[in-house]
Parts: sequence; structure tokens; C-alpha cells
Amino acid sequence: MRSHATLLPLASCLLAVPTLAQNGDRNGEVQGDLPADLAIPAAPVLSAEEELATFELPPGFKIELVAEEPMVVDPVQVVFDELGRLWVVEMRGYMPDIEGNGEKEPIGRIAVLTDEDGDGTMDRREDFADGLVLPRGVAPMFGGALCILPPELVFLRDDDGDGVLDRREVVMEGLTKGLENPEHDINGPTMGLDNWVHFANWNRAVRRTEDENGDGVWEVRRERQAGQWGLARDDVGRFARNTNPQPLFMDITPARYAVRNRHQRGFEGAFAGVAATREVFPSRINPGVNRGYQEVTLRDDYTLHYFTAACSATPLRGAGLGEDADGDIFVCEPTGNLVKRYRIEERPDTAKLKASDIRGERDFLTSTHERFRPVAMTSGPDGTLYIADMYRGLIQHRIFLTTFLRRQIEERGLEGPMGLGRIWRVRREGAPASRPDVDLAAASLEELAALLASDNAWVRDSAQRILVEDLDGEAGALAALRGLIVDGASPLGAVHALWTLDGVGFIDDATLRAGLTASDARVRAAAAEIAERRLDLEGSELLGDVAQVALEDADARARLHGLLALGASDQEEVLELFALRMSADASSSLERSAVVSGLQFREADLLLNLARRVAWTSDLPGRKELLRSLASCVGRENLQENVGLVVDLALEPPAEWWSKPLLDGLMETRRKGPRGERLPLPLRAMPAYFSAKAADPDAAPTAAASKVDEGCTWPGKPGAVEVELPRDLTAAERAQYERGRTVYENVCATCHQSHGGGQDGKAPTLRGTTYAVGDQDRLVQILMHGLEGPLEIEGRVWNMEMPRFEGSDEDLADVLTYIRRSWGNGVEPVTLDTVGRNRAAAGDRVKPMTAAELDG
Repeated sequence: MRSHATLLPLASCLLAVPTLAQNGDRNGEVQGDLPADLAIPAAPVLSAEEELATFELPPGFKIELVAEEPMVVDPVQVVFDELGRLWVVEMRGYMPDIEGNGEKEPIGRIAVLTDEDGDGTMDRREDFADGLVLPRGVAPMFGGALCILPPELVFLRDDDGDGVLDRREVVMEGLTKGLENPEHDINGPTMGLDNWVHFANWNRAVRRTEDENGDGVWEVRRERQAGQWGLARDDVGRFARNTNPQPLFMDITPARYAVRNRHQRGFEGAFAGVAATREVFPSRINPGVNRGYQEVTLRDDYTLHYFTAACSATPLRGAGLGEDADGDIFVCEPTGNLVKRYRIEERPDTAKLKASDIRGERDFLTSTHERFRPVAMTSGPDGTLYIADMYRGLIQHRIFLTTFLRRQIEERGLEGPMGLGRIWRVRREGAPASRPDVDLAAASLEELAALLASDNAWVRDSAQRILVEDLDGEAGALAALRGLIVDGASPLGAVHALWTLDGVGFIDDATLRAGLTASDARVRAAAAEIAERRLDLEGSELLGDVAQVALEDADARARLHGLLALGASDQEEVLELFALRMSADASSSLERSAVVSGLQFREADLLLNLARRVAWTSDLPGRKELLRSLASCVGRENLQENVGLVVDLALEPPAEWWSKPLLDGLMETRRKGPRGERLPLPLRAMPAYFSAKAADPDAAPTAAASKVDEGCTWPGKPGAVEVELPRDLTAAERAQYERGRTVYENVCATCHQSHGGGQDGKAPTLRGTTYAVGDQDRLVQILMHGLEGPLEIEGRVWNMEMPRFEGSDEDLADVLTYIRRSWGNGVEPVTLDTVGRNRAAAGDRVKPMTAAELDG
């Protein structure tokens, strides 16, 4: 194995484990040995003061204790309210022992901590809610809080201050996945600039208003589901997300646009990669990682090499770590006992973001203590970084736990004790470390409006939320809000004022026009997004103002939001505006995606518009990609006359280069047969091109004509393809299929989704792909060993790692049978004998499969 330094010997019982013992193990897998003389530092339970001495920070930074057990226990989310109180979600039931026994006991709590003397240390604790089973998130609002309490998303409030919750409004039911697999379900409720609460790992956003009786009225809307654990936003509303192996993605555009056009695939802008390095640099060795026996997990010196448990990507919103750190994003890695720091660079010419690794020899915050488990963070009212430390040895959930890690936990005494926890604050030495001297609860509405221009993000956010909850048409406050926008002295104040007016229903065209013509691009972008809901109102003349931003703005982000806004309008003029922008410059993948997102049922119309333009005879950057995207949308719309239109355009194009992207886009939407084969695309009639060519049967067909002939069918076409239907399953196979459905929903659906269509950034589709419905042995091997990218599936490259299936051979056969007979797939089931034969042939293999092996 790797070279190592000899310090203190590890217990000799950490041996190779060939037998199936844990959910994370595989039959026959040899997980490898740690060297008997590898010195692993002891990890005794330390007091908070002792733990403090284990931290390493760059020069000039300081870490301080905010709270410790028993004031805080097993924290998994922290968030400040408008009073400066710290709300803490305590998942006290999480893995009470190595078997997870009693995990569903109702012992979880949501607590509210108060610093009464302003010294940065919490002095008082109040339980907001107790008796909870694995609580997952909290967002203070309306004098209470929106809480994720599986299986419900629920709003709770104590109306009379007697310590008893009087109000309970159930927003959503059926949120059960987090009870079985805490890593993979809805979490991170976070109030957006748009006055909606957004989430990680859920495809909904919610908003609360109150009727005349004070009763809650909840709206729910669809968004793209993305991220794994934790959610936070920057000053202009862009959310930071992550998956366990991938530390950072950003919503450059709001996630709702990704689901606006149901014909569109691969929307770009939500959950966008930012080139964040996965490499981490701890200050201790980390053999106690679940897959530490795999070569890629640890370096030769046994330090963690790459993120394996990234969570809670948090933009710092304040100067508490110094002016240069304001806007940097911090990411937790609890298995590596560290917090990593990235600097975000925005390119004004593209609106894309890029993350740079900011570190010295080590990552920003590291600990030499194995029980330091940073799992959540938040920016504080003082502009500093607050870190929730779950403080425990056992952090890996039982569903994924391997024998390799279990033996370490047991032999090194990491299983207990439970019931601990700390909260830390990191700040720059010499930087202000107290929250602003402002009483938001006592401020008048006009004073709150003025506070939207504060330099402090917590003040701005809190003032906006209070105004949206309480403002009911008071003229002075409304005038103050509009004044912030017209004056423009505080761009962020103007952004908050726009969203506040929108949230209380008092936005108007004149105010939006002032925002759309503001000197600061951040204000113009916000105004464009808000304006979209008014474009088609009777009497509104905002379309021209938004169009000017969409077509002429020098700032790419403002332009992008202008294009997104135009897509909300049904006016015919929008097609012309889209055509003008794409004719001027179609090179931006973000702008192309924004245009297509606003064209549901109008994609063919834009194609016709472009085809009539002489300028579109030239093959310029981005044009082929746009044509392919539009054609694929037409194919998914499946309206015969529009499909025929695309075929005719491809056969007799405005320019020769049009044919291939049009047909590539259209043909990728052909339905798949039960064996994954593409079925012919049905046309209403023979294309006119073929009728005209019938007079000259000896003429060589064009490439486009050959592709249409091969991929399309129409009434009367000779040799029309008949579709082979799959046979019925036997009773035993049907039982196997139903067992596989259960396994799939519990294990696979988190990434591949219940519909089998996959999820951008997590997993590809399983619908009719050659890997899903092709060779059985190949598919079995993928699940047995896992799969390492890059790998091309359906024309997209996936450079990720799929973990090996962690269940019995029977489960593996069952789930593959379900996959191969669902969503239109119709190939033969996978038998237990097939799995066993591949298991025997695999021997002691531990490495994941690669594309080269699969296709070799």
C-alpha cells in the first residue's frame, strides 16, 4: 500500500475484510489493510477549549467558541433571525450507535440561542420545538418558522408567547426519504431575494402570505432540483450548492427557469459548474474515511485527497474576515476535518463564474482533531463565519458504512459519546466582530426601508423580510422604497427595494423603468426579472425597456436576465427580439439556453424566423447549437406539422450547414423501442423533397436525405419498420420487478430520479441508453464496481464517479430488472445467476469501471 511514517502502531485487528458485513460492503470485496505500524493520532473527546487548540488558520484569522454542549447538541443547520438570535436544528437522533438503532426516536430539537451581552458567546437557549424525528431545516419568518420535520414541511408559531406552539400549517406532506437516508432529501430552507423559500435537494420553492384573518396562504412552485446538503446565497441572489464529491455549483440564473420549457433539455445557468477544485489539504491524516481503502481517496501520506462529504457551500456576506474575503465561498468537509475557501470571479462579458482555490499549505480552516465535524455554516450579523460542528467520531450513516470504517470506529473508540456539539466563529483579527447597533424589531416601516441601503447583509435581508411580512400600503414606506431605486446611491439597496415592492404587491411600471435604466447592472438585472410578470398586463409598456436590456446591455448578467424575462411574454414581438439577439451573437451558451427556455410551443416559429434571414446563411459561433436545441424541442413537442417543418428545412435549408444540427436535434428525440433502439420518426406525409426527386431516381441522395430516409417513416413508405413489443414478465419476474422498484426508490432515485430521466450534475438518464438496455454483463459490472468518468451517454459527457451498488446480489438483480423494464425499456430481466457469474469473474477487484473497459 502507500508509504508512511511510523509513529504509534495501529491495532493489528484492522485487517482485510472479505465478508459482507455492512451496507456499504460488497460480496467478495477485499477492502485492503492499513499498515500495522501506521500511526493514527488518537481522537479522545476534548473539551471545547482543548479542541480550540487543534485548529489551524492562516495568519491574521481567529476562531472563537460561540456555544458548546449542552447548549447545543448535534447541530446540522444554523441561521440568524432579525433579532440576531441563532436558530439551530439539532438532529440528535442521527446515528446514535454504529447500527443506527433508535435513529427515529423523537429526540430532535430546534433551539434558539441568544447572545445577551454582545460578546459573541451565546448565553441563553430556548427550545422552539422538541420531540422531533430527524429534523432537517428551519427558516425563521412571520414570528415563527418554516421547518422541515419529516415527513412534513410545516410552519410553526407560538402566537401568545406562552412557550406552546399554537399554529401548525402543513405546507407539504410525503417527505419521507430523509427518515431512511438523511443525506438525500430536502434541506437547507433559505429565503431568497425574491421572497420565496428555496431548498437544496428538492424541486419546489414555497412562499407564505397571510389573509385578513392572519392565516397562512402558501404558494408552491416548481424549480430544478439540485444540490445535496446546504443552501446559501450571495448578495445578488445566486445560490451556492454542492454534492458530496463536487464542492461547488452556482445558480447563475434562478432554478425556476430550468423547468419553464418542458421541451428543453440541458438548461444551462442553474446548478452551473464553476471549475472548483475537488482537492483538499487537511492538517492530519484521514484513514477514517468510508472508502479510505480505495487508491483515489487518500494520498500516499494518508491525508484525504478529494472531497468526499462536501456540504454547506456558504458565500460570506460581510467584512468580518476582511474586505477581501467578502463574497468568498466556504465549503465544509467533515470527513477531512476542514473548511475550504474559494474566491469567485464573475466575468461581466459572459456572466459565468469561476472559483479559485484560496489557501496556503493547508486549506482555510483545518483541525488535527478527528472529531471536528463541520457540517453547516452561515454568515453572521457581524459579517463573520459561523460553523456548526457536529462534534462526534461517527459521522458516516449506516446506509453507506463499510466494514473498513466500522472496524476503525470500534477499535479507535469513535462510536461515542454522542450528544455533543459546538458552534464556532471565524473572524479577522482587528475586524469588527459585533452586530450592527440597530433594533430591527422596533424600527418603523420607513426606517426599515432606509435600512435596505445598509452595508450589512443581515440588516438588508432582515429589513426586507419584515417589510414583506408587515407592509400593507403605508405611503411613507412605499415612497422611501421607490426613492432608493430612483436615487441609485446604493445599488444593493435598490435591488432590495425592488424585490420588497414586488413582495408586497406595490411594484409599478414607472418604478421598474427606473430600475431597468439604472446605472448599476445589478439593479437592471433585478428589475428585468421582476418586470417579466407585468409584460403582458393591459396597458403595460415595459416590453421595450426590457428588450433594451436584453439586446443592448453591456453587462452579460443583466442581458441574460432581460432575455429570461422576455420569455415570459406571449407577445409576437418576443420572437423578433429573440431572433435579433441570436442574429447579433449566439455564442453565449447561457443566452441560448435562456432564449429556448422562453419558447415553449414557439420553437418552430423561431426557426422559421431565422430561416428567413439572410444573415443566417453564415455559420457563426453558437448558431448550430441553437438550431439543434430548437429542433430537439420541436421533436419533443411532437406536433406533426412542426416536425415536418424541421424536416423540410433540413432537406432544403437556407444554407447547407443547417441540415446537420436540425436533423441531429430532431433525431435525438425519436422514441426508443424496448431494446433501446431508436424508432422511426413518424411524419404525416412524404416530405416534398422526395416527391420532387422522384422524377430523377438515379440522382445521388444528399446526406440529409439519407438521414431522413433512415430515421423517418410516413404513410406508404416502403419497408416501414415494425416495432417488436417486449414479452410479458412471468409471475416470478413480476415479483422481482416489484422488489427492484423498492430498491430503486430507496437507493437510485435520489440521483437518477423516480422517472429514470436522470438529473443534471448528478446522474444520466436510464431511459433506453445502451448501458441500461444493452449487454447484461456490462450493466451488472457497472453496479458491482461503480463507474468512473468521463463517459459519453446520449451525446453528453459525464465526468463523475458513480459509487458501486451497496446491497445483496439479489437486490442487484432485482433493481436491474426494474431498470430494464421501466420507462419504455423492454429487455430481458437480470437473473441472480448472471450476477453470481460476474461476481465470481470479478475476483478481488476494487477499482471502479471505466469507459474504456466498458466499450472495449
